[in-house]
Amino acid sequence: YTGPLAGGLVAQAIHTSNVMTSENGQTDERMQILQDQFQQHDFRSAAVIPLRLRDRVIGTLTLLSHETGLFNDIQEIHLLEAMALDISFALDTMEKEMERKHTEEMLRESEQKFSTLFEKSSLAISLSRLPDGMILDVNEAFEDAFGYSRPEVIGKTSLELGIKPNAEDQVRLLALLNQDGSARNQELELHTKSGEARIFSVNIDLVNISGQKY
Repeated sequence: YTGPLAGGLVAQAIHTSNVMTSENGQTDERMQILQDQFQQHDFRSAAVIPLRLRDRVIGTLTLLSHETGLFNDIQEIHLLEAMALDISFALDTMEKEMERKHTEEMLRESEQKFSTLFEKSSLAISLSRLPDGMILDVNEAFEDAFGYSRPEVIGKTSLELGIKPNAEDQVRLLALLNQDGSARNQELELHTKSGEARIFSVNIDLVNISGQKY
């Protein structure tokens, strides 16, 4: 440490991470830069408590008294050390809580962005659970393309809805998914709610979310 506070009580507390005390700040050389203020307010003893955050000293708490030698009793020092630990623990807890809230907020924002992109996409999108193929969600474009409302689709499979491609296309898709984990730009004949057969260009991706495959 350099500057006017180098070697002072605060610097020592920061450097050693220990509680530092002074019997009489008016005569203690370590308090020299503050002695005018001590004399002006008739302060005598002082204690400087280092405050830690994640095992790093980030500041100090200074206690002053008009009584000489107040903080030099061993029990008093132990109480000050316990206070330092309590405050440091509280700072750690507050920091972790702020980080948790920040992470949750970022997650909410990400979910909102994904939800908006999913729902408002011009492409028909569905999310199906594996291995049973149950449809968990669809977007507005899917409803428009196939004529089903979301409540009619959720909880059912493409087989139950009659949407599924023919047997030959199913074999081809399964081979691609097993080999690459995805299928791109596959032209499939699928059926709408009215029974109309239409040709769709389909993209399929296998994903794993929290241990569940989709």
